Amino acid sequence: MVRGKLIALATKRMGLNWLFPIIIGSQLILRQYFPDSTHALFNDWAYVAFYLLFFIIGFVLFTSDKVIQAVANQRRLYSVQTAIFTILMFSFWVFEINIIGSRYIYAATEMIIALSCGLAVIGYCKVYFNKDHKFRKILNTAIYPFYLLHQPIIIIVGYVILQWQLPVAVNAILITLVSLLFTIGLYLIISELNILRIVFGMKKKESKKVLVPQSTLVNLENVQLLPIMQSTEKIKPNKNETI
Repeated sequence: MVRGKLIALATKRMGLNWLFPIIIGSQLILRQYFPDSTHALFNDWAYVAFYLLFFIIGFVLFTSDKVIQAVANQRRLYSVQTAIFTILMFSFWVFEINIIGSRYIYAATEMIIALSCGLAVIGYCKVYFNKDHKFRKILNTAIYPFYLLHQPIIIIVGYVILQWQLPVAVNAILITLVSLLFTIGLYLIISELNILRIVFGMKKKESKKVLVPQSTLVNLENVQLLPIMQSTEKIKPNKNETI
């Protein structure tokens, strides 16, 4: 099977680096015609292809425990790879490097960082966060609603706060905190209403059943009390028994 061969390749040392030519090649071709990300349903095919490739990679490869374990074992290598290309990317910006093809090198560096960083995070999470917790069920239920809510809330909150002409650092902190609070608040409201729970991908909230304990009282009307007869005869010991 093709998937089996891909999994075998992905579990090798730094085996997922073979994805770079596919991702970078698709962008080198498509970004010539669709250079800017518009988040539109049409005419944004470069970025649609970019994120679609990540989705397919996750669906095909990361449903395999072997791949996830291999990434966990190589998490430090992917971290080092992320650090190296991050330094390279910022070097273009800090030192204003402008050589032939620098635009394409910079774009390729961004894509390598995106995949390498994601693999490193998955590896470290597998090792240090792959444990059950009392809040796991609650947080797992909240993931998808948070994903759906966070972007529109950030846009609305950001639009309002940016009108205040505050310093950039203050804007960033305020937008983050206020957006988080609004997202949590809306999630708590949604989680209480079954119709909204279904819309946001959650199961219906089961109504709490009140368990009425059955009576443990015994009906004594039909109970007959037998007198305890004590024998008045003395118990004679057997000759063979030793007292």
